[in-house]
Amino acid sequence: MLKAFTKLDQFDGTKTEIHEFCAWLTRITRNCAIDFLRRKKANHCVPLEECHENATRVQATRTPWGENPETAYTREEQLGIIREAIAALPPELRMVCLFRNLGELSSKEVATRMGISSLAVRLRLFRAHGQVRKIVGRRVRRSVRPH
Repeated sequence: MLKAFTKLDQFDGTKTEIHEFCAWLTRITRNCAIDFLRRKKANHCVPLEECHENATRVQATRTPWGENPETAYTREEQLGIIREAIAALPPELRMVCLFRNLGELSSKEVATRMGISSLAVRLRLFRAHGQVRKIVGRRVRRSVRPH
């Protein structure tokens, strides 16, 4: 981080584009790590059997570096399916679902914002969840079906 800070004047990307800055920062980090490994002479060979054992052990435990890429991909796919299902809801059900589930508002707060009763909020939320379950279930069954 100190190296990035001292070289900040050399960053030539646009100041508003966060992706360019992240890529620049990643390059600095990668190069520092490579330099560190070269200095430590950590360039040694590992038998293939040890690689397999280490990979199995790493997959079995969650590392502080983040989740398994396969798990991350599966989670993103599931979130995408749920987003599509919520988007397919009628507007009055979608709004209640978004306020309660994503906005984390109470039924009373949602009722006040939408100008309906708390009972209507709970009923619409129940219906919204039921429709989302149906849409997600159809989508999952379609993707699991053999081709």
